Amino acid sequence: MPETTFNPHEFKAQFPIFDQAENEKLIYVDNAATTQKPQAVIDRLTHFYLYENANAHRASHRLARAATDAIENSRKIIAGFINANDRDIVFCRGTTEGFNLLANGLASQCHAQEEIIITSAEHHANILPWRRLAEQRNMKIRLVPDIDGIPDLSQLASMLSDNTRIVSFTMASNVLGCKLNLESVAQLLKDHPCFYVIDAAQGLGHCPIDVDKLGCDFLVASAHKAYGPLGAGFVYGKQKVLSTLDPYLLGGEMVKSVTLDAAEFNKAPGRFEAGTMQLASIAGFGAAIEFLSQQDREGMHAHEVRLIQHIHKELSSLPAIQLISKPENNLGICTFNIKSDVIEATSGDLAQWLDEHDIAVRVGYHCAQPLYESRALQQGLRISVAGYNTFEDCDKVVRVIREWIDNIEESKTTTTPCSNSILESLQNAKNWQARYKMLMEFGQEERDESIQADDNIIHGCEAKTWLAGSQVDGKYQFITDSESRIIRGLGVLMKHWFNGKDADFIQNFDWETECQKLGLTRHLSASRNNGFRAMILTAQCSVVPTSSDSE
Repeated sequence: MPETTFNPHEFKAQFPIFDQAENEKLIYVDNAATTQKPQAVIDRLTHFYLYENANAHRASHRLARAATDAIENSRKIIAGFINANDRDIVFCRGTTEGFNLLANGLASQCHAQEEIIITSAEHHANILPWRRLAEQRNMKIRLVPDIDGIPDLSQLASMLSDNTRIVSFTMASNVLGCKLNLESVAQLLKDHPCFYVIDAAQGLGHCPIDVDKLGCDFLVASAHKAYGPLGAGFVYGKQKVLSTLDPYLLGGEMVKSVTLDAAEFNKAPGRFEAGTMQLASIAGFGAAIEFLSQQDREGMHAHEVRLIQHIHKELSSLPAIQLISKPENNLGICTFNIKSDVIEATSGDLAQWLDEHDIAVRVGYHCAQPLYESRALQQGLRISVAGYNTFEDCDKVVRVIREWIDNIEESKTTTTPCSNSILESLQNAKNWQARYKMLMEFGQEERDESIQADDNIIHGCEAKTWLAGSQVDGKYQFITDSESRIIRGLGVLMKHWFNGKDADFIQNFDWETECQKLGLTRHLSASRNNGFRAMILTAQCSVVPTSSDSE
């Protein structure tokens, strides 16, 4: 790959979030979920509210004119960015709403026994709206075969028929990172009377998009994954085609005339922009696209490619890591699992460890559960890069992962402390990393798979976790198990508190104060989805005071 003049440090300097004191050491590699925002976008949002705040396309006063100009200017900027006409751009809240708009709008043009072709690598936003449409119109959804999760588009030709009505593919998987050769799809579909839809959510901020070359009927994307504001996105489609779709939302501005008996809707794009839109975010979206256009995009892409290849290479040398993604043709994503036969821990355990080292990643199914299930994979951990990430960032991520693995290996030889020393061990720990290591050591205790029944599952846990309790002479005993080792460690702590106690003690136990004393509070909030809160509340709700307790 040729050398470029792109400088990630200069690029990063344009993002004020990294200048905040609390973010001095932050390594943000959750960019496939959302990117950070440059000063230019933040300034544009502020400018709108300071100087242009009014309802666009409505009143004739100067603020309304300014707001209208701001929205229509963003429409032109985005259209130019993807080589489209500005009348072909419909604003919406994001990719998810865009797909719902299309599925709703196309419903009247779909019929029983017709087919919708997607891949197993799609985001839920490109699955669920089509599934509902299929259910409503008695249609069939078909999946393109894959090779190791990557859609094999060479099989598409044999799948096409007179019944094919919609073909909807992602530009790049938000789990695998693989960029699909969608230009070839247009050639296959040119003789088929079907609608071709592209999910460009992961592509907009990483690679050039030309809708003419792609040959698609519709393309959907969000602002927030391309350095733009939250709450804005667009649907591209030829105005003539868009105007044949049924409107998604009904209300003000999208209609020409209204009586109590009839209504005449506007042509696109207005027919899909009902009510007061997210005007400041749309103005900020245009600023984000202008910002991107001013960058060395080829150099930025080359930099991101080098980063993701480097991460794959480094992680591939770790026996405990099972790579799900591949570095080839990848738009900045590395996703992996923890090999349970090598170390007894989960991706969620690692994500928490990374967070405590100021490294932001994403763990879960990444709104792509069919992909994980098709490959029989547990929830994965995803590292996703952007132009402001550096090789130093990537090396630290790998180093912290290595340290975590080493800690797990060391804990294999550590014996769980006796009940009396559990609290003392946590209280004496110097920092969260030490407490984390202890909790992982506590999670070494022998698992009890006998309680892994549906009735014992604790709802609200990221990892599957089970709890069962029994009561003898008014005293309770709990058994816990979890796929997550750190949750099992926390279960040991809960059992230290509750086992052998009566219902009154358990229900009135102030566990949050006790966690604060142990230095665990900021790490065990509900927003972290680590399951401890759900475990405690489930145990407290399961006990029943005896008559003597209540007297």
